[in-house]
Amino acid sequence: MPRSRISLLSRLDTVSARFLINALDKADPRGLHHALCVAELGYALAKRLKHDRFGPNEQWLAGLLHDIGHLGIPRAISEKRGKLTARERQYVQQHPKLGKFLCDRLFETPETSRAVLCHHERPDGTGYPAGLTGEDIPFMARVIAVADAYDVMRSASWLLNFRSHDDALEELRNGAGSQFDPDVVRTFLKHENAILVTYEAAKKLKVEEILRSI
Repeated sequence: MPRSRISLLSRLDTVSARFLINALDKADPRGLHHALCVAELGYALAKRLKHDRFGPNEQWLAGLLHDIGHLGIPRAISEKRGKLTARERQYVQQHPKLGKFLCDRLFETPETSRAVLCHHERPDGTGYPAGLTGEDIPFMARVIAVADAYDVMRSASWLLNFRSHDDALEELRNGAGSQFDPDVVRTFLKHENAILVTYEAAKKLKVEEILRSI
């Protein structure tokens, strides 16, 4: 990953940036590597989607922060293997709101906070926390949703949802229009080889390398 993307964290002071990286590494069983994979996939997608307001750098930062709200979820729940109870699901579904709360205090970029808040919304209105539909879901959140789902399905440390690359793409195809924005899915499928190179590179990054770059 080019240092230019890590340098986006320079919007924070060094202490805050280091806190953020370490917090992301501890916030979730997938931790920082999941956040980085989502950030890099989002960057690659945004480069090709060419939104008129939000560029790849903004998308990268939103992707990096998307799950920071997991800091507020009890570890007994976030690390649980198997089906969650209804009460546990309620806890987990608070993480977008908690993430927005933290982002509002770390960055003066409301678009980033809104993307974090809405990354579990779905075009068909069955997502959370607000049940938004279609283009009412922020663009960056729609990109994060695809990147997040792909990495969850492909992560060997998240075996409940493990899929091969081809199976993960099929899941994205099947969810286009209901769970995922169809334009984002089409872009992923059209450029899958180039995007996969970006993804594999992100998986090899180490926390220590990032901390040395701040």
